[in-house]
Amino acid sequence: LQLGAQIVAVYVNDLQPPEEVIPTFRDVFSAKEDKARFLSEAQAYMNEALPKARGQFSQQLTEAESRARETQLHAEGDSGKFELLAAAYAGSPDITRYRLFLETMEEGLSGREKIVADPAVNLGEYRRWLFEPAAPGDQIKTNKANR
Repeated sequence: LQLGAQIVAVYVNDLQPPEEVIPTFRDVFSAKEDKARFLSEAQAYMNEALPKARGQFSQQLTEAESRARETQLHAEGDSGKFELLAAAYAGSPDITRYRLFLETMEEGLSGREKIVADPAVNLGEYRRWLFEPAAPGDQIKTNKANR
């Protein structure tokens, strides 16, 4: 301003806000510290969660591709089996039909209890207690009675 005065130094002895606003000043400073802390925690969580999510994505993608390939190979195998079976059936239908019957019976009866009885030995009477347990004093059901 060219007034002829020159300021050499400024001394401030006591800078205290009024007592009424001191809690507000503290709230502002703690809010700034909280903001910095929350940002730091969010960054740490992102640094942890993002690689984990990418890894899970990669694993799920690999498993899905594996299941797709496995399904494709099973389908190709089943179609090849059917083609071989059709060729065998065309060559000898009676033998193939009987073999399929035996395979179906073997698969259906495996793991189940079976009763094999000779009608000449027990004269056509089969004890069916494995299927229908009789009460004490009841007569045994026979195959002749069921005819």
